[in-house]
Amino acid sequence: MRTDHIDILSIISNNLYKSAEQVMQIASEMINANTFCIAINDRLTTTVLKNL
Repeated sequence: MRTDHIDILSIISNNLYKSAEQVMQIASEMINANTFCIAINDRLTTTVLKNL
């Protein structure tokens, strides 16, 4: 019997990032702004994942 491992959290996470990117893309087209970005914030750093 063969068992394959699927990282469900990774798949969900990737789908959430893609969905967030689509929402931000639409928002950036509707709202007059210089830059929109998707970022991860914690207490020490901010990591920009996508600029639109």
